[in-house]
Amino acid sequence: MAEPIITDRLSQVGISPKVLGVFNKGIIVEFIPNTIATVEELSSLELSKAVLRKLALFNSQKMPISKNPMLLIEKIEEAANMPMKEHILKINFILQNVPLEIAKKYKLRKEAVLKTYGHVIQ
Repeated sequence: MAEPIITDRLSQVGISPKVLGVFNKGIIVEFIPNTIATVEELSSLELSKAVLRKLALFNSQKMPISKNPMLLIEKIEEAANMPMKEHILKINFILQNVPLEIAKKYKLRKEAVLKTYGHVIQ
């Protein structure tokens, strides 16, 4: 039950969406429209500074969780060491199992994987 507490605390300092409801098996938070950062934006010094400021603000909060960075570092290393073929297989699996109406709504298609990775594994 730490998730609602953490999310609420982070929303108070502007890091997380506001908690709208808490249930036995989850929470409802407000929707915050956003976009995915481009490669150029990700290489921006200003964006990096903003992310680091938010991370510092997060780490300064008193919350019922461990702030051991090793879990995050381990997950990053795990993803970095995963062969590209595994990434592509996961993306293909996701694309193949998206309901048609959702795929149409968000224009999801295998060509997106092809454009990003150069090939699609069947």
